[in-house]
Amino acid sequence: MLGSPDSVQIDMHAFDVGAELVTWHYAGLQVHYHGNAGVAGLTLLDSHLSTSRGLRVGNAAAEVRRLYGEPEVQYEGYLDFIDPAEPSGMHLIRVRIAAGEVVSVFLGWVLD
Repeated sequence: MLGSPDSVQIDMHAFDVGAELVTWHYAGLQVHYHGNAGVAGLTLLDSHLSTSRGLRVGNAAAEVRRLYGEPEVQYEGYLDFIDPAEPSGMHLIRVRIAAGEVVSVFLGWVLD
């Protein structure tokens, strides 16, 4: 489906000693893996892909709220929409905003 990644980045997990965080880089998309646990999340980086509700990189910040409502957490250029079915609060959509526009959309599990 996606084929081989353009590049692969391997970092050490900041909280889990010895665990690796692997990111496969594609044009407009990053696929994040947490060690051998499988896919931890995806980051959309251009307007060719969207969320199931239609959110894309390049959308106005107001469009994020129209599609998802008010974020559960908001801080310095980020809006977090937490999955209500996941009690840990670690499964979410994290939207990065700069100059009033969406610049990236992360969908998945954040690190604890």
